[in-house]
Amino acid sequence: MKKEKRTLTPLEKEFERYKYEVAAKLGLKEKVDELGWKNLTARECGRVGGKMGGRIGGRTVLERIKKLKRQD
Repeated sequence: MKKEKRTLTPLEKEFERYKYEVAAKLGLKEKVDELGWKNLTARECGRVGGKMGGRIGGRTVLERIKKLKRQD
């Protein structure tokens, strides 16, 4: 039995967009598109997550996240 996919909140959509943007900058987007996120190595996932964490700490990103939370 297949599990139904739930819809993402605007905040989750924003994080997904950043995740793909970071993967593209690291040269991993093609691999993700072809094989999916599950087939990345732990090192590759760590690189994406590390870059995302650094970007999330930026002032503009935090402001966007707060704005999205207010819209919910």
